Amino acid sequence: MITSLAILASGNGSNAENIVRFFMSSPDVNVSLILTNSQKAFALQRARNLGIPCAYFSKEFWQDGHAILNLLQSYQIGFVVLAGFLAKIPDVILQAYPHRMINIHPSLLPLHGGKGIEVPAQAPRTDHLPGSARDVALHHAGWHRPHLLLAAAHHRRDFQELEDTS
Repeated sequence: MITSLAILASGNGSNAENIVRFFMSSPDVNVSLILTNSQKAFALQRARNLGIPCAYFSKEFWQDGHAILNLLQSYQIGFVVLAGFLAKIPDVILQAYPHRMINIHPSLLPLHGGKGIEVPAQAPRTDHLPGSARDVALHHAGWHRPHLLLAAAHHRRDFQELEDTS
């Protein structure tokens, strides 16, 4: 059985494109839909270029969530990936996808998760890191407390070395 993914992106869409390309040859996973909350998101053009159905929903739709959930269900989406998505996910969607929604975040959660993310008192400080980081977090109905699955920090030097070899 093939798992259908939806990707939610707010901006450039480079992570969304990389996810699509990663799964293009997969017999088990299909990226079926890309959604955004920004009309200007280049993620929409990337989706069109890759032949992936895509749609923009305004803030009002993201606050309610029912129309978005209906679209996800019409595509039989089994898993949702937030790839640079910068809006709160409506509870109706979180409840429909328990343990089936992950966030690939471009900084360390929960410290740099944006407005509404709770930072535990025992969270490690990361402001001293001389580079960039990525997190993968499982989202659920308690959206403001994502369950961290993976955190990785990278030194700027590492990225420079990669650029120099390409």
